[in-house]
Amino acid sequence: MKKVVASAILSASLLLSVAPVSFASEVPSVSFSSQDLDKISEHLNDLGLSKEVQQSLIEKMKAGELPDSDNPEKRGTGITSEVESPDGLKIQRTTFPDGSVIQSTIDLTNAKIKEEHVITPNDVSGGYASGGSGYRTFTNATVREETSYVKARFFADYTLVQGGYSYISDAYDPYIDIMAC
Repeated sequence: MKKVVASAILSASLLLSVAPVSFASEVPSVSFSSQDLDKISEHLNDLGLSKEVQQSLIEKMKAGELPDSDNPEKRGTGITSEVESPDGLKIQRTTFPDGSVIQSTIDLTNAKIKEEHVITPNDVSGGYASGGSGYRTFTNATVREETSYVKARFFADYTLVQGGYSYISDAYDPYIDIMAC
């Protein structure tokens, strides 16, 4: 499963990398509308950031700077941990020195699972599939990555191969939302 998570995170990173290089390195100094500020604040709140961190990040964005989570020059400076959401999803969360975060999730809630052998209730728990032999194919799994400034999502079909190479067979329906432009 770790191979697939790594592959999904790599895929999400590649999805985010389609932004122009000039965007990736610098956000132009901008006056945000009240709607933009509300959208940014709501997103930062959804990420679980404190009001102080939210305000600090908004001020940083107003000054034309990217949060560390969105700045390619700051990659590798965050601390990564795994947390569980209230609905049982496993979230890989990287927190950066300025308080910004990257959250990566694979949501199997709506995924269809096909297995070479019969799936028992003990094989699936909290949206995470485990156990079994042979291979297991997931279709329509949701892969999400959110930073302080960008939300990205796509659906993926992938296969876990016990004792072999797991692979992603399809990625589709990408969605990217930038908090303010």
